[in-house]
Amino acid sequence: MGQTSQDDLEEVAASNLSEKNARGQNELEEREGQQVCLDECLEGLPQESRLLLLEYYAEDKRLKSDTREQMAVRLGIERAVLRNRIFKLRNKVRNCVVACLAQSL
Repeated sequence: MGQTSQDDLEEVAASNLSEKNARGQNELEEREGQQVCLDECLEGLPQESRLLLLEYYAEDKRLKSDTREQMAVRLGIERAVLRNRIFKLRNKVRNCVVACLAQSL
């Protein structure tokens, strides 16, 4: 392989690496923006709702069923009612995050 071909390959490799780094940085900034929006939206919920949502999703997958059953018992509601409350809260937070991200564009 001649020197020119080697130089061309090195230039292409450097360019590709630079593009990957730029994409990685953009993805990191995007995730950070999403996290900021999520935090703001969670803070906007009433404390009881925020804690309920965080507790609902906090457990290890193997323990979720037991934890959710305990949450429903503690709240004096059926598990289906708990799932419905979480569904509504999750949608409220999702809509808030989408609006927040749209504003940051």
